[in-house]
Amino acid sequence: MDREEKDSILEKIMIEYGNELVRLAFSYVKDAEIAKDLVY
Repeated sequence: MDREEKDSILEKIMIEYGNELVRLAFSYVKDAEIAKDLVY
């Protein structure tokens, strides 16, 4: 698997689950901007 394939897979995951990951991060840090920074 080359770099482009990995980047493509990661992009699809972030499109699909990005909001859920931000919510999960927020549940730990209790700050929306920090949660976004952690995920993106």
